[in-house]
Amino acid sequence: MEAFLTQSLQQCQHESPTSCHCNHRDQVPLSPSISYHIDQIVNPTPSSSQSVSKKPALLLHPVHESSIEIPVILSEAIPSSDYDIHNIRPISKSGFVITLNSEDDKIKLSTAIQKIPDVSSKVTIKNPGKRHPSMIFYYVPSNISDEDIQSHLQCSKLTSVH
Repeated sequence: MEAFLTQSLQQCQHESPTSCHCNHRDQVPLSPSISYHIDQIVNPTPSSSQSVSKKPALLLHPVHESSIEIPVILSEAIPSSDYDIHNIRPISKSGFVITLNSEDDKIKLSTAIQKIPDVSSKVTIKNPGKRHPSMIFYYVPSNISDEDIQSHLQCSKLTSVH
């Protein structure tokens, strides 16, 4: 059975076939393994992907390049019972990510750190930036254009949401 880069009309159910943005007339055949891998990337199963945390987080870094332990400073100055902390993990440049269970806890912890001069002089607080994930495809046949791959990814993304 031949797999296609874009979905067939029977499978494309996110819009009516007449208003669908997928270009079904210009379908390019793909080998089943390539089509399977693209579908696995776009629609990963829980076993094939890590769970993505959407919990609010703060990035904490030492103000100066030093060997201060941020969790030790925070535990001494701020009682942890006031905040519902989900996770603390180290990141680069002696920093830490503190993941909290609610946006309110994130705001409370941030203001508490800023209010204590002994802590705020040693630690900088940043919000995590937006992530820009990317993909690299290997061994794509030369007759398949970038636009075809992008349109297939967009169609797969739209159908997985609906």
